Amino acid sequence: FIILDDGQAALNHIRKDSFSRFFLERGYGCFAGGEGDNDLGFIKLPLRKSSQIVPVPALANVTSKTPPPTTSSVCMLVPVYPPHFPALAARMEMVKRTNTGPLVKSVVVFGDASEHVEFCEKYQSACRDDSDFHPLNLDQLLGLQAHTKLKRALNMEKPGLRFKYTGERYGCWAKSGGRVYQTVKKFYGAAYGPPECQTYWVCDAETLPYRKHNLAEHLALNARYPQLIVSSWHDEQQCANVTTDDGTDQSCAVMMSKLTNGMRFTNDTTPSMWTEKRWKQVFLFVDQWWFYNRLVTADWLRFLEDSTSKQAWEVFAFYEFSDMSVYGMMMHWSAYYAHPGRSKVMNIRAEIRNANPEAFVKCCSCLKASTNSPPPCSVITELLDTSGCLASAIPLQKRLWIAVERLGFFGLGNYNRFMKVDKQVLNMETQEGHGLHWCYINCYKTSAMNKMLQLSNADVEGINMFKSTFENTNV
Repeated sequence: FIILDDGQAALNHIRKDSFSRFFLERGYGCFAGGEGDNDLGFIKLPLRKSSQIVPVPALANVTSKTPPPTTSSVCMLVPVYPPHFPALAARMEMVKRTNTGPLVKSVVVFGDASEHVEFCEKYQSACRDDSDFHPLNLDQLLGLQAHTKLKRALNMEKPGLRFKYTGERYGCWAKSGGRVYQTVKKFYGAAYGPPECQTYWVCDAETLPYRKHNLAEHLALNARYPQLIVSSWHDEQQCANVTTDDGTDQSCAVMMSKLTNGMRFTNDTTPSMWTEKRWKQVFLFVDQWWFYNRLVTADWLRFLEDSTSKQAWEVFAFYEFSDMSVYGMMMHWSAYYAHPGRSKVMNIRAEIRNANPEAFVKCCSCLKASTNSPPPCSVITELLDTSGCLASAIPLQKRLWIAVERLGFFGLGNYNRFMKVDKQVLNMETQEGHGLHWCYINCYKTSAMNKMLQLSNADVEGINMFKSTFENTNV
């Protein structure tokens, strides 16, 4: 028997589910016993034939109660690991403080039940019954045996099983084991998370909103269809000789195409559009803006399995791919091959050209492109700049409209994006009442905190509540 503390009912419920799932996965039966509600008993199965076995209902996700249903088919998906638990707790509280619209579910992907229990023990308010917190555990999504094999393959658990891929990488950088592990969380969480979530905004735990806004409305701008935001110039004659390769997105797409029959189904013998030159005329880092569609992601994982004769998680681990690169491949594959007409690739350069052809010619010409760099007008900060070429050619209000209403942005990433955009832009709204209200990924830094505190209508009290998190999070 395991006897739990009478004084912590909510956490005991979490522990019960965790202990129960641990033993069930190892062939034990689980039952309540003893004198109190907090006693659990376990017995090795199978029992003798004469024993009567009462079927055990399928265990729910490890949570104190079933999370309330979301009123939106768009959810947020957050992969997390223990060093970022303080950031996740701050993020959850800031969402509650700033969201003026209906509940938006946060689907949080832990490694296993022990991590989930650790988080809820430290941050009980994030796991309380009326919160938007919906936990998933990767070991449950993959299965215990596969999860153990994944961790050993990534040298995250001993003994390691790391068999290095020694084939041609085409310039694709191999990613660290920890980053690959987080990648698997994102794809499997999006494909096999709660069924009411059809679209996910996927971003890491060190992300937060800083002022009040209707989050559901902003998310809905990205759920009109599965979409990817890129800069692409393969169809511009003037740009025929302009290519870029940052050692990750383009070259890794070339490598994946070689591994998967030109990123086509196995029986497809038509010429593949995914040539090396085509990939090197696409730039994914407009910003780290990732919306995963549930069905597209599930189809992609099946495609990887059929094309490589490996489980999808094995593909990530063996070839050491990361999420941003593979997300871009998946969305191109969906929009141009597997689901044409359903998924879309949104091109920031095309949006600028459609809004103002004269400004596009003046500011975005490929004749101004540097060697091995994308052409101008390929990054969100260029679109929102207050002093560059576009600033003199297109009014700022119009450019904000392109970013928010057309491309769907409601925040900026903190990899050379959030800190570079002028506060004037961050304080503006479109005529529809939407704006930029989030800093996402790597935002728990004092520099980012200080900038947020200077913005109009910022939740100063909320931001200051988590000053220590900004100061101590290692991003």
